[in-house]
Amino acid sequence: MLPDAVVLDIHLKQGNGFDILRAVSAKAPQVSFYVLTNHPMETYRQTAERLGARGFFDKSTEFDRLREALAA
Repeated sequence: MLPDAVVLDIHLKQGNGFDILRAVSAKAPQVSFYVLTNHPMETYRQTAERLGARGFFDKSTEFDRLREALAA
């Protein structure tokens, strides 16, 4: 059974969230992906959107927005 949503960070201990987003979203397009990061650079936001993320949120200032997106 697949999850409805996955929250990813960009920087992981091994690899990065973009690699996971790219690989998993191609095999499970019905899963909604959201990026939550301490690195809210516009280039990262654009990459996440291009790879299919439904949302991109700054951990410092947008945690409530992520919660709202997940609840919707």
